[in-house]
Amino acid sequence: MSATGLRDLEEMAAKLEATARKLPTGRRRDELLEDIARFRAQIAALQVAGLQGK
Repeated sequence: MSATGLRDLEEMAAKLEATARKLPTGRRRDELLEDIARFRAQIAALQVAGLQGK
């Protein structure tokens, strides 16, 4: 995936997180934030793989 594509995904994740944080506190909000954190971890892994030429 291109650097631009990864940047777009990171921006999307940031918007999702901001929206999720506006939700009322509770289990569902926490689950959404965890999902977003996993999504961001996957993006970071792709960025590292890209830097390593994989």
